[in-house]
Amino acid sequence: MIAKQVKGSNFGGALNYVESKPGAIKIGGNIASSSRDVLTEQFRLSAALNAQVERTVFHASLSVPASERLSDHTWRAVARDYLDGMGFTANQYVLYRHTDTKHDHVHIIASRIRFDNGKVIRDFWDFRRGEKVMRGIEQKYGLTPQQPSWEKEVRAPTTAEMRQEYRTGKECVRTRLQSAIAEQLKSSQSVQHFAERLREHGIEVRFRNNPETGQTSGISFALDGIKFPGGKLGRKYSYPALAQTIEENAVKRRGRNVYRERYQDYSRRVRERPEFADASSRVIDVAIAIMLFKELINQDERARILSQSDQVQEWRETLDKSEFLDQSSEYLTGVEVEAEQLMNSFERKKASQLEV
Repeated sequence: MIAKQVKGSNFGGALNYVESKPGAIKIGGNIASSSRDVLTEQFRLSAALNAQVERTVFHASLSVPASERLSDHTWRAVARDYLDGMGFTANQYVLYRHTDTKHDHVHIIASRIRFDNGKVIRDFWDFRRGEKVMRGIEQKYGLTPQQPSWEKEVRAPTTAEMRQEYRTGKECVRTRLQSAIAEQLKSSQSVQHFAERLREHGIEVRFRNNPETGQTSGISFALDGIKFPGGKLGRKYSYPALAQTIEENAVKRRGRNVYRERYQDYSRRVRERPEFADASSRVIDVAIAIMLFKELINQDERARILSQSDQVQEWRETLDKSEFLDQSSEYLTGVEVEAEQLMNSFERKKASQLEV
């Protein structure tokens, strides 16, 4: 079984996604209503219990191999075990089943704010914890074990470390470091920023310089008095690999910022027209696409600008990567097709008027 998880701030957007898929059906949860508006309001009420937390939405998808299929009853039990294992023991949630892919899968939308005390479910090591929960669920329900790709890229715990985990019930330092590093890599602006964020979580970070060049050539991490050179955690944790990942992520963010500014400029120009003052995001995006076509902006540039639309940004926050790519690709293709159809219709109408 594979679990994917993402945090966001828009319950309405997350619910819209899980309900909009063909054949989607709500099969469980602890909120009785099936109305999107009612569910959104209920989730917002729970989020209001802790106004300091911005990302209050927890969205997880659970899937089994194409050769396996679970009953609604089993999915409800699996989802409850998963949530309990992730610490969501007093949180609002709903469970939807999807049938749009060959893999049987469900989606969980939950509030990260507990309704009994208003505390937030911490997410510092939740990715690794989720994988551990999945392994237990596979064993409990007799499901085919599946190894996520990220585990193949890192060094697994040694036999001694696994025995320690079993004996103490706590993750070993190696696993905790790997999870923490992966989490902080997502939004770190530089290597130094990355190190500072790890230190804020009690992890010691040291750099090693090449004595001949004076340039940084290595990195090590320590937690609870146990030290690991980056390479001992896996190739992706060596200094060159970490520095490259951070730089690549920064370049992607800078590129998105430039195109986001261009999109916002087009959006402002469209909304200045009275007929578009209260238009939906899709209508605005179709209007922007028409402007881009008329300005002869090439296809790649159009795609980059439109990918920064408000609708796409909402999905970026609420969906996991694969679902985001599928949903946004379908949406943006539809926007451009609709724009072309409107332009062709206008040209035909204009030609007809000239003939008359």
